[in-house]
Amino acid sequence: MPWYNYVFLANIIFIIYMGYRVYLLQSALNQSLLDNQIAIAMMATMKDELENSSKFKDDSNEDFIKFLSDSRDWAFEYIENAMSTINNIIEYCRKETNTSNLGDYRTGPILMNIVRQLLPLVEQNKDKQ
Repeated sequence: MPWYNYVFLANIIFIIYMGYRVYLLQSALNQSLLDNQIAIAMMATMKDELENSSKFKDDSNEDFIKFLSDSRDWAFEYIENAMSTINNIIEYCRKETNTSNLGDYRTGPILMNIVRQLLPLVEQNKDKQ
């Protein structure tokens, strides 16, 4: 067998080996591109989730602040109504006893009578609130 047949055979083996290496590199490149596309899709999804969570957090903070404001307004209104009712009862007691100092010892029996008369009114007012 002449020497150039060996060179020719060596070139064919080298070409087959290089084709196999190109095939492996192309497979790795295709897998890398696929992984890259998956990573980009995941980053886009994570970005959307982050924006949605920030929006939800802002909305929940606004709702909580509104709840606090409404609760405060309701509490002040309740306190004003209660104080108004208490002041009305005190004024009524003062008129009934004809005295400005309700702590006077002489007003005790009179106040007990007034309290007995006012108790049903206070219970009705408590039921309304």
